[in-house]
Amino acid sequence: IQHNWMENLGFQIGKFGTDIGGIEGMTNSADLYLKSQAYGGGTLTTTNALGTVSYLETENYRYATGLKAMSKFAGNEISLMLLNQETPAVDGAGKFYQSRNGYGLVWKGEFLDQTLKPVLSWHQDNLQTQANVPAVTMANTSDKKYDYYAAGLKYDWEPFFIELDYLYNTYLNRSTVDEADKTSSVVGTLGGRMENWVARLKVESSETEIFTGTGSSTKPKLMGYQAALEYLPTGDKSYRYHLAYVQKDQMPDLSGAGSDTQTVQQVFAGVRLFADFLK
Repeated sequence: IQHNWMENLGFQIGKFGTDIGGIEGMTNSADLYLKSQAYGGGTLTTTNALGTVSYLETENYRYATGLKAMSKFAGNEISLMLLNQETPAVDGAGKFYQSRNGYGLVWKGEFLDQTLKPVLSWHQDNLQTQANVPAVTMANTSDKKYDYYAAGLKYDWEPFFIELDYLYNTYLNRSTVDEADKTSSVVGTLGGRMENWVARLKVESSETEIFTGTGSSTKPKLMGYQAALEYLPTGDKSYRYHLAYVQKDQMPDLSGAGSDTQTVQQVFAGVRLFADFLK
């Protein structure tokens, strides 16, 4: 449900887009062949005492239910959100908390005839998790908070476009009291359009800091690369062929056995057809 109090002020109730994850988060999922680590590109391999890190990544919050208030002025849009939890917390009796919510604050701008589009965002989810187990396991032991920060910029000058993002997630607390695990990703995309063709080159540099005890942590890294080519026979994005190559180089923070860089290569070939077939 959406209602506008006046021309530049309104609100939404129900399920809506949260504008989380910078420019990458606002990109159609069908165009994301490579997802950055902070946005939801998978878990880095680690051998710490608690096993593989498992968190609710940014893309899990791309859509949420709740209340969003919006204000638009002079090419700017500010949104304030009160959100239901992605994974509801329960109390000791197994009942859902009624006072634990997620929050979001987003600013989006448009400048230079809408060719320059910056975005800044902060989202938070308040959870309860049991200490010393993966954070997606719910229990009533102690309070946990996930914070998601993003700064993005898109510059579109025909026929080329550039997209830049910095994503920074903190997870308080997974393994050590008052310590936060962290994931950060720097992402860049260079694209071009020519008649019925679209090309995209994308690169990411990510690091995850995982606390393994007081004063100690591991910092595995990841480099990701993408080269994609799309063909739109009718010039419409709803019908296209695509071919993409993706490579991820995972670099564990280890010495000796298991310290070698792990490389994953993927090839995507397919067709996308989106239409209203019930007309």
